[in-house]
Amino acid sequence: LFNLLSNAVRFTDQGTVSVTASIDERELVVAVSDTGPGIPPGELSTIFDEFYQVSRPKTGADPGKGLGLAIARRFVHLHGGRIWAESEPGHGSTFTFTLPLSGMGVSRLKGPAPVPAPRARAPATVLVLSHDESPCLYLSRRIEGYDFAFAPNLEVAESLLAGSTVAAILVDSSLGLGAAEVRRSLGERWPANLPVVECPLPSTRWLSAGGDFQAVLTKPVAAEDVLATLARLLDGQDSARVLIVDDDRGFVLLMRRMLQASDRGYQLDSAYSGTEALRKMRRSPPACVLLDLVLPEMNGFEVAKAIRADPQLGNIPVVAISAATPGEDNLTAQGATLSLSKRNPFRPGELKELLSAIFRIACEGTTLPDSDAGPQEAVPEIPAY
Repeated sequence: LFNLLSNAVRFTDQGTVSVTASIDERELVVAVSDTGPGIPPGELSTIFDEFYQVSRPKTGADPGKGLGLAIARRFVHLHGGRIWAESEPGHGSTFTFTLPLSGMGVSRLKGPAPVPAPRARAPATVLVLSHDESPCLYLSRRIEGYDFAFAPNLEVAESLLAGSTVAAILVDSSLGLGAAEVRRSLGERWPANLPVVECPLPSTRWLSAGGDFQAVLTKPVAAEDVLATLARLLDGQDSARVLIVDDDRGFVLLMRRMLQASDRGYQLDSAYSGTEALRKMRRSPPACVLLDLVLPEMNGFEVAKAIRADPQLGNIPVVAISAATPGEDNLTAQGATLSLSKRNPFRPGELKELLSAIFRIACEGTTLPDSDAGPQEAVPEIPAY
């Protein structure tokens, strides 16, 4: 609710922001409405994606980080609810979410779901061959309708294939395994229509490889991931002192609540800038540091290097917390090669659809060179599918 109200205030220059709540059969319905400029129809399906910035004018200097709606959706879904947006450009927006009433059994482990699932069939599984699980996390947060299963090597991939139905295999290029090699390794034991795609995937692996960070977490952070990371780095030590470093006070409060809800008895401290964090650490070294990478004055990378350079602090484990996907910028800068391997023939029209999609993406933003050969014909539009 706080995130929805913050967005409404940010986008409303004049007029009102209102909140309504009602009970509809077996769920609570809460709506936040504003009289702002509204949201373009083409963006309503993507506004809940992480880091998405809506192309409508904002009031105030803070443009936001594009995480508020993604976090709101995650919390609502964890409680067994639904969330959606309705808007008409020039006439404001309304964000509505529902929560099942007490006693409706929102557990995802047993009992019927309180809200009907949007899909009749279970999500298809995509097997991801990569160095670590971060590409799976990246994909699951951005591509709906699929479950992504991690496999560090071909042996694990084969065991997962034997125990479940897999729709496709995705291979990270950094493994050095080509799509054709994976296909040969699988041999004739797997379905002929199982496609194997090889391409570079964003990963947090390079962050921990340098030695400054012992673990990496990506926002929005789940409580179980934070607790598991601290348990591993602190060898299960209880009552350890943990320093949370982030300039977002709301996120610091969220982390405090997550850790206070555990039975570990962590002693918590916080800092809102890199210089404040180093000052507190030198005065009283913590057992572990949860460090945001985007900070005022000093960024998280500079703070981590200062920690490693200080003999008093050098052995303290540091967990990097990022609001972006580390490694995604590298892929954007270097480009990518994508290859697809499948054993059975293409269906009628399938090759055309695949090539059309690739050409459409490749040609976006491309300007054709000028020619002295006279008037040029218009480039035909490549159809979407």
